[in-house]
Amino acid sequence: MKKSEKIFVIGKKPTKLYIFASAMVPLFFSLLLGGFAFDYLKSVVYGFVFIAVAYLLLLFLYIPVIVKFRQYWDIREGYLEYYGITDYFQQLKYILSIFNSNYDMFSFKIKLTEINSIRLYWTSTWTIASTPDHFIYFGITLKDGSIINYRSLIGTFTKEYIEAVNYLKEKCNIQIDDKYNLLGALADPCIDLAKYIDKIEKQEDKWRTKNGKS
Repeated sequence: MKKSEKIFVIGKKPTKLYIFASAMVPLFFSLLLGGFAFDYLKSVVYGFVFIAVAYLLLLFLYIPVIVKFRQYWDIREGYLEYYGITDYFQQLKYILSIFNSNYDMFSFKIKLTEINSIRLYWTSTWTIASTPDHFIYFGITLKDGSIINYRSLIGTFTKEYIEAVNYLKEKCNIQIDDKYNLLGALADPCIDLAKYIDKIEKQEDKWRTKNGKS
């Protein structure tokens, strides 16, 4: 059965080349540690064994990083699909599935006809540099009343993101709740999204303080 074409893709999926390139990072550190192992063990055989074991351990520890930096969601004919895997063993299976092109089994699929509305909102987290990072999310309300949330703006795919949201609104008749006009801010090249959100948060903090609300 032929797969339907993806209309929009927001983010980047892991590719074979990406996985191979990422695998070089733990290889570099295992070779670095191997240099010390050769000096300490005084044996070529044990040294290579140490490098092999260290590489495998570091590689398996590095799997979540590979997946985290290649998350994405897409709109396929009739479905909204999200790839955001957090369970370690599922992440490992997902990476392996890239090699046999069977990764679609790991997507979380939502029928477009089952979506009642989508709310655009953000969460803020503080970085080590004491500056907030803002992540844009979808709050999807289904027609049965259940709610699904996931991070929707991934990387710098703002143009594709706006087009995808407009497609959901105009072509699929899905109500888009964009209370703070995040789409407008994303579309305006003169607006820095982080500063835009910072300003909103400061204004709301002042309003809460003025009205005695926490």
